[in-house]
Amino acid sequence: MQLIEKGTIGEPLSLRADFGFRAKFDPDSRLFSQKLGGGALLDVGIYPVFLSLLVFGKPTSINAIASIGKTNVDESCGILLKYPDNKMSILHSSIVTKTATEAYIYGEEGTIRINSRWHEPSSLTLLRNDKEPKDFFFDFDSNGYRYEAEEVMRCLRNKVLHSEMMSHHFSLDLIELLDEIRMEAGIHYPQNDRFSKIKSPLKDSRFSLN
Repeated sequence: MQLIEKGTIGEPLSLRADFGFRAKFDPDSRLFSQKLGGGALLDVGIYPVFLSLLVFGKPTSINAIASIGKTNVDESCGILLKYPDNKMSILHSSIVTKTATEAYIYGEEGTIRINSRWHEPSSLTLLRNDKEPKDFFFDFDSNGYRYEAEEVMRCLRNKVLHSEMMSHHFSLDLIELLDEIRMEAGIHYPQNDRFSKIKSPLKDSRFSLN
């Protein structure tokens, strides 16, 4: 985001990101059980969708398709998001095949490639037009949600309701976008979808998001 904000690749125009792995099939596991919220979109598709929301914000239109397996969860999901000024994101997730798990942010003057596995990156590559690639390396020493936990503890110590790095509004936008994508793709969880029209308490005026 610092490279983008500095104008290093010019105006971002499109984004491509994937996250896929081959999971051992178990109809009762959290990955393949419909009643446990299984499927590729909610397990790993959230990461590419997160990146698109981070870079471009909320889309103006959504196209999505899913491959529904024999346990009625999406085993693969493809997503095309369109934004103002003809910007777009092409996203893919899977729990039945291993993908490159890379992310590309394409700008007018270059590209940022977040190298595999991009959701837990230790490097990214800046590819600018007519210039040699430039690599950036940084430490990633976590095998879980360490950074999130540290930020939660920082917020608690400082008695703040939400992180400036990741607000309640952003989290709500992300979950709402995932819901819109799965409805477009025909991904359903019958035991939960009947509650989909209930108003979130975080949108109630009684709750402060500041």
